[in-house]
Amino acid sequence: MTKANDDISRWLKRRPFQDNPQRSEPPPEGTFETWEEWVNAGKEIQDIEKVLIGRLQNEEDPVNRSAAALALGVVGGEQSVAALVRSLQNDLSIVAMEAAAALGRLGKPETVEPLCEALKHSDSNVRANAAIALGVLGTEKALSCLKSAQQDKDPFVQHAVARALGKDK
Repeated sequence: MTKANDDISRWLKRRPFQDNPQRSEPPPEGTFETWEEWVNAGKEIQDIEKVLIGRLQNEEDPVNRSAAALALGVVGGEQSVAALVRSLQNDLSIVAMEAAAALGRLGKPETVEPLCEALKHSDSNVRANAAIALGVLGTEKALSCLKSAQQDKDPFVQHAVARALGKDK
């Protein structure tokens, strides 16, 4: 493993507020207290975007691909967009939902079309994250897609769409 890969593995494990139902003890020593501290530390790691894209595209474990997608949403840039769109369109739901959220955080208007398509995904988590991402992007096309998704069969997605449209109840 390269130094960058090792640094990224350590950095990902130190993410604050991780969901882990099996964890009965406090988070590991060195876990960052805030997202801001975690993101800033990640931005200091050499080649982080390139290594995370590689993990997103090549890692066997979907949990690790999901973590890479999440991380690209906060430390990625232009290079990350195509890999995240591919994961949104072609990967397992656990990865696609993080890819949708990451695309929203990156704020690139060119991702509106794939995010609109993701509103038709079979998994409600993917649809909800796509809705929130489209709300962040806020383009005319994004808002049009959100309006079309208001009648989603899942209340969780309906709430996400309402929130994205600023109509949170």
